[in-house]
Amino acid sequence: MTAFIPRWVLLALLLIGVLSSARSQDRAKEKPLSALQGSWTAVEAELGGALIEDAAFWREKKTFKLKESAFQLVLADSTFEGTAQINAETNPQQITFVTKGDTELRGIYALKDDRLTLCWAVWIKDKRPAERPTGFATRKEEFKFVFRKDAEPQPEKPAADAPESSKLTETKKSGPDSVAKVKLERAKMGYESDLNKLRTKLLAALERKENDARKDGNKKLVDQIEADRKTLDELQLLPQSIPTREFEVGVKKAREEMKSAYAAAIKDFTRQRLDAEAQRTEQELNLFLAEEFNFQGSWRVRHASGWTGVRTVQRDRVIDDPKTKQSEIHWKRTGTTIHVIWPGGGGEHLAIDPKNPSHLEGEKGVKWDRIIPPQKKK
Repeated sequence: MTAFIPRWVLLALLLIGVLSSARSQDRAKEKPLSALQGSWTAVEAELGGALIEDAAFWREKKTFKLKESAFQLVLADSTFEGTAQINAETNPQQITFVTKGDTELRGIYALKDDRLTLCWAVWIKDKRPAERPTGFATRKEEFKFVFRKDAEPQPEKPAADAPESSKLTETKKSGPDSVAKVKLERAKMGYESDLNKLRTKLLAALERKENDARKDGNKKLVDQIEADRKTLDELQLLPQSIPTREFEVGVKKAREEMKSAYAAAIKDFTRQRLDAEAQRTEQELNLFLAEEFNFQGSWRVRHASGWTGVRTVQRDRVIDDPKTKQSEIHWKRTGTTIHVIWPGGGGEHLAIDPKNPSHLEGEKGVKWDRIIPPQKKK
């Protein structure tokens, strides 16, 4: 005969089961959130299946920070803050960022050692959030960032507690690879500092020139200075309205020092058999060298369709024939990419190879080859 179980006992057992299940789910959520705590710095980025290697893009750090459930995602020109929610039961695991403006960034993540991979779809303003990515091979309008865990800050010891012998051996303990990295990072910081000082002086000279022009009521010169600011900002071309010799000499000196620092780091990594670090540093050097690329001049252009012609590139324009009046074609540079913008709204994207600056490869079989004028006989 089956024993009778009172209803209140059944309800109690059911409630215990529900609470136990809820606690298990909470623990499952807490564990991955706990693993993601701290500060992370981006070391790799991908958009629509293509790695982002532009030097301009990487000039500013991209970071991700998580404290409990509060997050901050800094992507140079955009900063997202709010709360993070995780679903670790799916494959791939899901993460949803809810910003302070109730915007959702729906993504996926993977954590391995000190590397955190985040992938999400580009959010478009005034539209509902895009669909969550299904894998880490990014599709159109999907971002992927690989972050490296930042070292936890160590509390500083009083000077008296640190014996002189430990100070002398600190470099040895950190390892030769760390020494090479520190030297390179210091060189980068020094280079950025030098450039900022030179640029500040250049902009101050432009401002003084503009103030003088406005006092004289010289609208033509004021317009020229405004155009100079735009080309300096967008194309990294020097102003025509003020002397730039001091700036050019300063930049050349800073760049030569930075090149030497890159070359020394590559040698150090190679000697220590750190081939991956040497390769990564060499790629950084190539991006750095691409900044010296000069797009201005004459080019022979070939399209896969068969069209061939000559185009002349000026400060902010591309023209097919200087004698023919036509709508202006503009160009803009971002890192290692030249964007040629046609009047109808379309354009071409040309990749700069610092090892072959006289040839540009574009999309859909477009090729640009520099026309080098013959040398005059002395």
